[in-house]
Amino acid sequence: MHKPTPYSVYLILSVASTLFNAMMFTYLTVYYVQNARMNPLELVLVGTVLEITAFGFEVPTGVVADAYSRRIAVVLGTFITGAAFILVGLVPSFLAVALGLAI
Repeated sequence: MHKPTPYSVYLILSVASTLFNAMMFTYLTVYYVQNARMNPLELVLVGTVLEITAFGFEVPTGVVADAYSRRIAVVLGTFITGAAFILVGLVPSFLAVALGLAI
């Protein structure tokens, strides 16, 4: 078996993440309203937490990518994002969702 090139790994990861993110965010909207019983204010707060966290962690991720390896930063970010969404899916409450999206 041959070792995949970085370009092919990038393409596979890009296609998979785009597909799964589209499916996940579509489902999460329904999940937040039906299972977690969030009201409109809580939905806005959760979205705000997600955006602030994404903005706040762009610099530390760039530092890891520059100081160590871009590959490590991508792999670490993928696993942390997956763990956060597992937490969101396991505990249907506003605080758990907000914490999961802050991770």
